[in-house]
Amino acid sequence: MASPAPRSGADVWARARILPPGPEGRATRRPAGEGGHDEDEPSHSNRHGVLVGALLLLISAVNGPVHAYGLTGAGGSLGYSTPSDFDGTAIAGAHAEFEQSGTRIYLLPNMMFWDVDHVRDLNPNLDLTYHFDREGRVTPYVGGGLGLHFVDDDRGDRSGTSLGLNLVGGLRFPTAAHRYFLEGRYTASDISQFALMGGVTFSTR
Repeated sequence: MASPAPRSGADVWARARILPPGPEGRATRRPAGEGGHDEDEPSHSNRHGVLVGALLLLISAVNGPVHAYGLTGAGGSLGYSTPSDFDGTAIAGAHAEFEQSGTRIYLLPNMMFWDVDHVRDLNPNLDLTYHFDREGRVTPYVGGGLGLHFVDDDRGDRSGTSLGLNLVGGLRFPTAAHRYFLEGRYTASDISQFALMGGVTFSTR
């Protein structure tokens, strides 16, 4: 059996991602941008992969008993958002509310929008919330979800589409015909943001 051909010194340096010795006789590690990225640095695509996986899990969790959800209301909200790297701004939203029969779990497809410093974010979401008390009583709630962010930047610096992970918590105040709420929501995305909102859901039943 023929023995493998010996590797040249250049091949050894390249495979080790180390630059050959310089004038001072010391070898240096190749920068991450030359010949591949550093394995210790998390890539942008890895974060998107995690969010896509979470989206698939949310869809699978909802898809099975989706027939058990019934429309219970629709409404809107207004609030104040603090997107990262930008000034705080007003935010507006619209939502529909679906309740899973016999539970305290609610499915809320919703749309958010803000505009600040010549940058706009149109943000459709799918959130799932759990209410700690039964319908008809004042109750706190928590939840989470996923969304898409369609960012339009007049300067062209931040335009694009990205996935976002939502964390939601609030307090709901029911009346005979409507349900009012105060809500805080944090979104982790390319432009992360925290919003404090108030709104109303008009009952459909």
